[in-house]
Amino acid sequence: MYSHRIHEIQQAAKCCGYALAIHGSMQRDLDVVAIPWIEVATEPGDLIAGLENLGFTVTPDSPKEKPHGRLAYTLLMGGALFMDLSIMPRTPDHDGHDSDEKGHDHG
Repeated sequence: MYSHRIHEIQQAAKCCGYALAIHGSMQRDLDVVAIPWIEVATEPGDLIAGLENLGFTVTPDSPKEKPHGRLAYTLLMGGALFMDLSIMPRTPDHDGHDSDEKGHDHG
């Protein structure tokens, strides 16, 4: 039911510097986690914009803050299909701020 869209979702994420992990049964919805994978991963909004360009629609209540700094979005995929996308935060030393080796922010 969802497998035909996974490749294009992965490509949108890769263009923004994120790797994807799919979890869950893919019966009721598609549960995806986006993990910043390269040093210059984009802002979460850029990934969302890329998915919107593919025809996904973000629900008005998105994003929701989740444990460990995750941002959770629900995206409508057409018909009764939807994706729950959790985007993990970029670390301070890779989001345009300076930090020391222990991760303390200095900027």
